[in-house]
Parts: sequence; structure tokens; C-alpha cells
Amino acid sequence: MTSASAQPQIPTEVFDTEELLHLAVLDIQRGHHDDAIEKLKRGLALQPDNAKMVFLLGAEHAEVGMTDRAIEEMIAAVAIDPQLAIAHFQLGLLYLLYRNDVTQAGIAWSALDGLDDAASYVAFKSGLLRLSEGDAAGCIRDLDRGLQLNTTNPSLNREMTKIRERIRQTQQDKQAAEGQSATNASARLLLDTYKNPADSEGP
Repeated sequence: MTSASAQPQIPTEVFDTEELLHLAVLDIQRGHHDDAIEKLKRGLALQPDNAKMVFLLGAEHAEVGMTDRAIEEMIAAVAIDPQLAIAHFQLGLLYLLYRNDVTQAGIAWSALDGLDDAASYVAFKSGLLRLSEGDAAGCIRDLDRGLQLNTTNPSLNREMTKIRERIRQTQQDKQAAEGQSATNASARLLLDTYKNPADSEGP
């Protein structure tokens, strides 16, 4: 007769980390941010050093407007996995978009220069830094190069395309830039691109 101590243990968590990550990604694609955050937190309770989960949690917190927490999580993600190029890129983007801090964005993005398979991110960050300096034409050239190089992250290409098209629209509308410094105009342009509900896309 089998003793009670020999009975197989029933896991308290129905899903393992890999399953939770997969389900969270599906929630993200469907725009179910609350469900995605809940699954990512459950996964990180099982595996706290999962850099991809930490990154995705940061991305979701940014999506729902919790940018301070998102920045902390991006910093944690790159500390766990310094090779995670997308986390370095998104960290710099958060500094630029929500804190208007070009210096910190540049520091975060400097890590991209030494990473493999980061050519598209390097092009995108170069373009955004050019935009912060008022070089709209140079920004568009670099964004176009990044769009050609990026064949693995279509959602990022959509975001960069929106920025590129908004820049072109702004260039054609001279009145929109009157009385503004190049840096402030660029910061508002980026914020409008990411926050304007009319520009939001479905999964």
C-alpha cells in the first residue's frame, strides 16, 4: 500500500512559467492588459529572473500609463539579461517619451551599439535622437533604415511608421511649429504619436 508521503504532489499553480508567458502574450495581442499583467506576475512569482517576463510586464505597465514602474522593470530586465536589445530600446524610449530626458535615453540606448542583432534598434534610436535635436530629415532617413532592417517586430515597425508619418505631416504644416523650440516640438510630437487615441491600432 502506498504511503501518503509517496503520493504525487499536486501543483498549486495550474500553469507553468512557459504557459503563463504564452498566455500573457495572447492577452497582450488582444489588448487585455489586466489579464496579461496578472499572468506575468504569476509567472514571475515562479521564476523571478525571467527577463522576457519582466520586460513584458514593464511594457504592459507603460501601456496602462504606469510609466515609473515600467522604467523600473525595464531597468530590471536589462540587468537580468544585458543582451535583451528590445528592453534597452524601450527603456530609452520611455525616458524620451515620458520624462523628456534625452540624456538618459541616450545612456540607455548606448548599450545597443555593442549588441548582436540590434541594427534596427540602433537605427531607430539614432533617428529619435536626431528628432530631439530638430533634425527631422535625418530622423526620417534613420527610421526608414530601421524599418528595412526590422523583420522580426512588426508592432514596433507600426509605431515607428506612425512617428515617421507624423513628422512628415508636421513638416508640411509650418504653423504647427511656430513659437516652439525644436526639442519641445519633438517631445510633443512623440507623445502625441503614442497617446492619440485616433492613432491606436487593434492587436
